Order: sequence, then structure tokens, then C-alpha cells
Amino acid sequence: MSPAYSGGMETTGQYVRRMRKLRKLRLEDVAEKVGINFSTLAKKEVNNGPWADEELKSIASALGIPLNVILNLRASDIQRAQSPQMGLQEPTRLGRLELVQVPVLGRVPAGAMREAIMTREDVVLVPGADVATDFALRVSGDSMVPTMMNGDLAICRRIDPYDNGVPVNLGDMVVVTTDDHESAFYRWVRSEGARVLLAKDNPNYDGRWIERESIVALAKVTGVLRRFQ
Repeated sequence: MSPAYSGGMETTGQYVRRMRKLRKLRLEDVAEKVGINFSTLAKKEVNNGPWADEELKSIASALGIPLNVILNLRASDIQRAQSPQMGLQEPTRLGRLELVQVPVLGRVPAGAMREAIMTREDVVLVPGADVATDFALRVSGDSMVPTMMNGDLAICRRIDPYDNGVPVNLGDMVVVTTDDHESAFYRWVRSEGARVLLAKDNPNYDGRWIERESIVALAKVTGVLRRFQ
């Protein structure tokens, strides 16, 4: 929900560092599993690489995050380096309305949980967005009908699932990614201790209880863009 969606324009190095700290792991802990010196890993986090494929595979395993997310981030890093215009842009003004570019990071199911298709496909202009935390996802399926339809763009804001200072409110629509690398849109319905009840807006779909500790990424849906035929 990130996950694990990285959100916004976070680099691979920034994402690795953030997830390592969320897991409360030292540089030495992760570096040992990757097979590099901890000082080398520290430099890679700060300087954003360079990252070898095997290093990213080992990091994903050590941090318990989906490999496709971290590979997608590296691809975005390369794309921005080759095409600077795809990086952070100055806000665009339409009258008094400030429009901010956010990336469309891929397609997530609105149905049964399954692996998200994380392929950066475009950018979209969103009023009042935060380039540090916001991103867009294409909706695939009908489980959130009538709130979201197949093909809609969901505007999302990354939330740290381990930070109790940024709670999700009951009734919020979220994107949840679990430790088995599966993602889906849900309604955050109820929280009881270590468990959370997630539901669908479409009554033809069942909700599910999920353990909080199994959530590796979480994003709150802040808006929906729909193109009318």
C-alpha cells in the first residue's frame, strides 16, 4: 500500500536507507547479508549507488521488500539521469491553481490481492500534491466500485506503516502491500490490537483481517482521476 511503494521521486538509495531504518537494522547488518563493507553500503545510500543486480536482490531479501519495487526505482533513477525533464519539475499554474507533477508508478488490483505491476508509465498533474510523498497508481478491477472504476488513476500519499504518529483514519481508502509481495486497494475499516480489518467498497467482494506486522508498505488514497468517454 510499499511498497512496497516508494512513492514520490525517492531514489533507490533513499528508499533503501528508509526501509533499513524502519526495520531497525544497522548498516553492518544489511551489508553483511549483501556481501559488501558497511561503509560501502553507507556511500551507496547517500550517493544512490551504483547498484549491482545481485546487491539489490540481496538488499530486497534482507529488508523483506519486493524485488520488483527496488528494480523499478533503479530504472526510474536511470531514466531521470538520461532525461532530466522527467525529474522534479516546478509547479505549473492554471490561474490560481498550482498543479504538481507526480509519477504514475504502475497498476494495482482492485480485487483479490496479487503482485502489482510496477512500471513507471507517465506523469500526471495534480493540484496541491507533494512531490516528496505523492504518486499515482492505475486501478485494475472492480472491487472498489463505485468509488474507483477500472482504469481510474488513484492519487496516493505514502504513509510509514510503522509510524504511529501518522495514523490511518478508519474509513480511509488505502493501498496495502504485504510481506508476500501482494498489493491491493482496500478500505481501512477497523483496527483491533495487532490486526486490521480491510474491506472492499463493492459488496460482491469479501473483506479480510490482516496482521499489522505483515504490512510492508502503505499509502493513503487522496484522490481519484477519471477520464470520461
